[in-house]
Amino acid sequence: MPAEDNGERYYFKNESGQIDTKNVLTWTEAKAKLDEYEQDDSVSYLPLKVTKLINTIDFDESETTEQSQENQNNIIVDVHGNIVKMVSLDELNTFISPNPDDGEAKWVALDIDTGLETIVGVTWNGYPLDANDVIKASSAGLPAGHILFWAKANSL
Repeated sequence: MPAEDNGERYYFKNESGQIDTKNVLTWTEAKAKLDEYEQDDSVSYLPLKVTKLINTIDFDESETTEQSQENQNNIIVDVHGNIVKMVSLDELNTFISPNPDDGEAKWVALDIDTGLETIVGVTWNGYPLDANDVIKASSAGLPAGHILFWAKANSL
């Protein structure tokens, strides 16, 4: 853990060894938690860096590809504490999610850098990540340890 706050956010593993993605901690909170656990080797933290996806996602050359890229071009991701704020929401397109079961919204793609060598075995929003998630992130041009996260911009 860095000696001072550098803007990173932290996740801790829960008792079952899964990374608890529902409790994002600031540096101060993470340091206090580490101090509380003192020298307990079973506690670990995960730095979290959130940025917008820069690369274009190709939806089989559909209109959604263009709408998605326009959304990516029109957003600014501003991370403060455990809040991810989107600006320019009025300029975003509404389209059906890459996963049609998720419906229609103002979708944006976020690059979640976990700082890990692999995301396989990480639980994200209650969903255990596997090799398919690595393939999805990789197809978006993201390196190992990154999660491709589709978010409803107006829900952030």
